[in-house]
Amino acid sequence: MEWPLPTRGLLEPTGTLDAAARHKKIVERLEELDREAQALKSCNNSIAPINRLPPEVLSNILQFSYVAAQPDEEVRDYYDGPNFTWIWVTHVCRRWREVALRCSTLWSESLSFTKPEFARAAINRSRDAPLEITYQNKPNESIDSLREALSQIHRIRSVNIYHNGDFSQLRLKHLFELNGWSGTAPILETLRLSTGPVVDMPEVLLKGGAPALKELSIGGVSLKSWSYIPLGPALVHLDLSNAPGTPRPAWIDFLEALRRMPQLKRLSLSHFLPIGGYSSHSELSWSSTTLPALESLGLTDDAFAIVNTLNRIGRLPYSANLNISICDPVNEEEPVIQLLDAVKACWAEKTHNPPRFLEIMQFNYSSRNTNEAQVRFGVAFEDGEEKTIYHWSSADLTLSFLKPELGINRLVLAFTNQWDLSLVQALEVFGTINITQDSWTAILGKFPKLREILIYTDPSLNLLGVLRLVQSPNSGEAIESPQPAWLYLPALSRVQFIDVYHGRRQGIMEEVLAFLTSRSQCMLAPLKEVHFSGEDTIDEDDVERIRKACPGLNVVWDEESGSSDEED
Repeated sequence: MEWPLPTRGLLEPTGTLDAAARHKKIVERLEELDREAQALKSCNNSIAPINRLPPEVLSNILQFSYVAAQPDEEVRDYYDGPNFTWIWVTHVCRRWREVALRCSTLWSESLSFTKPEFARAAINRSRDAPLEITYQNKPNESIDSLREALSQIHRIRSVNIYHNGDFSQLRLKHLFELNGWSGTAPILETLRLSTGPVVDMPEVLLKGGAPALKELSIGGVSLKSWSYIPLGPALVHLDLSNAPGTPRPAWIDFLEALRRMPQLKRLSLSHFLPIGGYSSHSELSWSSTTLPALESLGLTDDAFAIVNTLNRIGRLPYSANLNISICDPVNEEEPVIQLLDAVKACWAEKTHNPPRFLEIMQFNYSSRNTNEAQVRFGVAFEDGEEKTIYHWSSADLTLSFLKPELGINRLVLAFTNQWDLSLVQALEVFGTINITQDSWTAILGKFPKLREILIYTDPSLNLLGVLRLVQSPNSGEAIESPQPAWLYLPALSRVQFIDVYHGRRQGIMEEVLAFLTSRSQCMLAPLKEVHFSGEDTIDEDDVERIRKACPGLNVVWDEESGSSDEED
C-alpha cells in the first residue's frame, strides 16, 4: 500500500528522532487522521438522501419520533412517565443532533418532570417556544422542576396540574404566587388545576390578566371570592368546583361575569351558584340570551340554588345540553316540580317539543335501603325526522338526584308527570329493581309510540312482568278480540338487553322468556327483535329456547355474531 508522505515518514524510522519524539509525532498524526476521517464521514452523511432534507423537515421527523415512542393515550396513566427512548435520535450523527438541539418545539413538547435533569435541559433547550405543562403527581415527578417550568409564565400555553396527595397551602402558594403568577400570562390558553385535600385559591393568581385564556378548570380548591378567578372574554370552557360551605358569589358579580363571556360554550359549576338575595330589580331577569354560544351547561348544587339560577340566566340556546345534579336531600315532590318548571321556562324553545327519548337510572341501589340510591333521568327532544336508534348520549337534559329521600317510585312519577310522553320512542333503564309494578304500569301507559326499550345490567322483575301485558291493565277484553279496548305499548317492536347476566338473580331468564313469548305472539303488534349484547349475558341454550318459543322473533346475540364473523 502506498502511504501518504506524512505517514510514510513516521513508519520508516530514521536516526534523527528519539523514541519519545517519534511517539509524539505518531500521536499527532493519528489525531490529524481522526479529524480527516470525521470530516469525510460528515461529508458522506451530508450527501445521504435523508440529510439533504431541509432542517425544518428533519425537525418534524424528530418530533414524530418522540410522539411515536409514547404509550397510547388509553394506557398512559399506567406508566410512571414518558418513554425516553426517542432521545437516541439525537445521537445518530452530528447533523441530527444539531437539528434536534435547535428544534425548540421538540424540547417544549417533550417536557416531563419525572427526571429533573431532563426537565431542566428541556426548559433551556426549548428557548422561547410555548410550553405545555402537565403534572400528575406521579411518584417520581419533581415539584422543583415544575416550579422552574412555571416561572416561564411569559411563554406558557397550557397548565394541567392534577395532585391528589399532600398538596399543602404553602406549596400551592410557592407554585403560583411566588413564581410570577401574580402578573400576566400573555399566551396562556388552558389552565386546569385539581388538588386534594382542599386548599385555598391564591388571591393574586393572574391578576395581570390572561387575554388568551380559553379553558379554565379548577377543582378541589376553596374559591373564597369570585374575584380570585381569572375570567375573561376569550373563555370557551369554564369548570369551577368549589368546596362545600365556602362563600358564594353575589348575584350581581355572577351575572355580570357571565355577560362578559359571550364565547362561552361549556359551563360547569359545582357548589358555586349564588344563594343570597338581590340588591336591585335589574338583577332579577334579562331580556336577551345570556350565553349565546353555550353548548353545555352543568350545575351541581342544592335544588334552591339551581332553580334560582335557571330563573335568572335568561334563555338557554336551543342546541345546548343541560346536566343538573341535586345534592341536597329531596323528600317531597315540590322541588322536582319547581326544578322542571324552571328548566322549561329558560329553555322553552327546546322543551316545547315533546320528549322522544327517556332514560331512568338508579345507582348504588339495594333491596334494603332504596333511599340511599342515586337516581338519574335523561330526556331527548326532537322536532325533525325520527331517529332509528337512541342511547344515553342522546339526552339533551340529564337530571340526577344524589339524595332522593322520597324514594324512587314517588320520584319517577313526579318526574314523568311533568312531561307529555306521548311521542317517546325509546326508553332506557338501568338498575331500576326498586320500581314497583304499579309504578311501571303508570309510567309505561304514557308511551303509545314507544318502539324500543334498552335494559342495562339488572332487569327488574316488576318491569318484565308489566312488559308481558299486551292490553290495558284495566281492560277486561282479550287481545284476540276484534276490537281490543287498548293495545298496551302498541308500537313496541325492539328490546335490547345490555350486560344482563341472568345468573345474578333467580328467575330472570324465565321472566325474559315469558315476556318475549307474550309480546312476540301478539297478533296486532308483535315484538320483532330482541338483542343481547355484552359479555356473559346468555348462553347458546338460552338462545335456542327463545328461538323455539318465539319462531317469528329475530334474536340477535353479539357473541354468536362475533363467532360467525371470525369463522368467515
